[in-house]
Amino acid sequence: AMACGLPVVAYDVPSPCDIVKDGITGYLGDNLSKNVEKALINFETLSKNATEYAKSQSWSSITNQFLSHLTN
Repeated sequence: AMACGLPVVAYDVPSPCDIVKDGITGYLGDNLSKNVEKALINFETLSKNATEYAKSQSWSSITNQFLSHLTN
């Protein structure tokens, strides 16, 4: 979704909270309706940030992150 410029709205649980930067690339929290409204209001900024974040996530960088977690 972020690679296509779509901000993400999700619950603040493992996995989404590892990827979504709250208030920057989307919104996290229990109130999804409220967060969808906020995402629509701030769509242009969130979209730009989401696209930029997605561009920084290559297979190589993700693999390196994964391997660093295994060695720590």
